[in-house]
Amino acid sequence: MKNIFGNIKSLVLLLALLLEASQYCSGTVPNIAGSWSVAITGTETVTAEGQSQSEPISATSSVNIIQAGSSVSYTISGTDPLTSQPFSVTVAGTVSGNTVTLRAPELPVIPAGFSFSTNTEVINGTIAQDGTTMDMTETGSASGTYGGYPVTVTTTATAVFTSNSLGSLQVTLAPAAAVNAGAEWQVDGGAWQNSGALAPGLSEGSHTVTFSAVSGYATPASQTVTVYAGETTQVTGTYTASVDTFNGVVAGTNLKLSPWFGYYTYGAYPFVYEYNLGYEYAFPAGNGVYLYDYTCGHFWYTQSTYFPFLYDFSLETYLYYYGGNGNPRYFLDCNTNKVISE
Repeated sequence: MKNIFGNIKSLVLLLALLLEASQYCSGTVPNIAGSWSVAITGTETVTAEGQSQSEPISATSSVNIIQAGSSVSYTISGTDPLTSQPFSVTVAGTVSGNTVTLRAPELPVIPAGFSFSTNTEVINGTIAQDGTTMDMTETGSASGTYGGYPVTVTTTATAVFTSNSLGSLQVTLAPAAAVNAGAEWQVDGGAWQNSGALAPGLSEGSHTVTFSAVSGYATPASQTVTVYAGETTQVTGTYTASVDTFNGVVAGTNLKLSPWFGYYTYGAYPFVYEYNLGYEYAFPAGNGVYLYDYTCGHFWYTQSTYFPFLYDFSLETYLYYYGGNGNPRYFLDCNTNKVISE
């Protein structure tokens, strides 16, 4: 009996080395190709001749995972602990959602005296990690005979994979008001992500983080960040509220109403479109605002206390804007007291 348990313990250690794990995904297939270090711990129970004995198992290894779509595999080489013979086998499986199903093939070397009716390890797991480490719990069994005695081996183990080539990126956006207004981020021109989202499976090295435009906020500058294998890089993108010198209130999609300036679009502020004046570029200045008028190419200055009067720096005179949405626009030149159009 002691010899049976000793040989089976070595056999289970070989089975443990064939454990496979994959990576968490939610609706998408993650990229987990690359080099990984593996640490396996667990317990195996051997039952023979009506007696059971449990022993801890522990193994470490390194693997290079190959991926094609949702299929993952790796080849592991080693030495059979029972026969001291070298072996090389490929472990393969698939990942769908956050569930992975994998299978180790038959033992590469069947020691003398063993006859197995089932000699494969099937691993089913629910994976929840960030792309730089992968956890999987496994329960498996093998049954057969040794020296004419029925033998059953059950295994419960955890495999922890740590990437030697992949890292992840997590970006937090602020302030909360900008996030609520739809602020998002992306890495290397990929899909837009919400604040706090994790981008796993990134190659080690430099990556570019960009931020979406949000109405009423200045967009943060793009950032070049460094991702390290086996680590999660943390990045913060901070939006700054734009100063709306027109004091407008929201009056529709991308539309505001100022108590003195009228209706204008603000989605690309400081570029605005005033429904009568047309396209302007606004430069806030104290209690007033400088405007660059795209229709006539002049710079103006005005403020809430005397609009629709405008000071025209090209004409060096005050203009009174008559309003309306006609084309051309009509102004009173306060220096010559004549009506001009632009």
